[in-house]
Amino acid sequence: MPAPPAGRPGGVSLVAWAVPGIILGLLAGAFAVFVGLLLLPLWLFARASGWLRIIDRYGPLPKPAGVRSYWQTIKVGGVRWPLGAVAGISERGLYLAPAVLSMPTGPLAGMSFVLIPWHEIRRVGPGRIYLSTPATELAIGNPQVIAITVHDALYEMIAPFLANVPPPPSPMTP
Repeated sequence: MPAPPAGRPGGVSLVAWAVPGIILGLLAGAFAVFVGLLLLPLWLFARASGWLRIIDRYGPLPKPAGVRSYWQTIKVGGVRWPLGAVAGISERGLYLAPAVLSMPTGPLAGMSFVLIPWHEIRRVGPGRIYLSTPATELAIGNPQVIAITVHDALYEMIAPFLANVPPPPSPMTP
């Protein structure tokens, strides 16, 4: 019996030796494309809406224990998040998180919320999330970091905490 050719253990053909490597390479490539297609839009969305500025200012936090959260449609900057946010209300402030990051499992779960302290909400005024839906716009930060527009139902829940926040100046005031 002839000796197996060098470089191929046990005389296994080159094709049989290479196929598992090719399959693993294709699976790894498909996984990388899948993750890229999932995370790239999230990053672009966070960048376009101003969410990254909010995280820079107020930092990512774990999901607050004992704080009831509500799925909401909000507008961050100029970008509307249809049922894309989770809001929580506590004595400390307003907790917000993109809904996709507030899931209990996932690669980015666990550090998804930001806490906007009540004293950081500088101005409250009328706004719109959808063309015909009245809402309330909250100016966040001093100097202003971002404007967040919330439905009036959520605003009614946070209004008691905003007793000292001045209304926006009237457009008729000089």
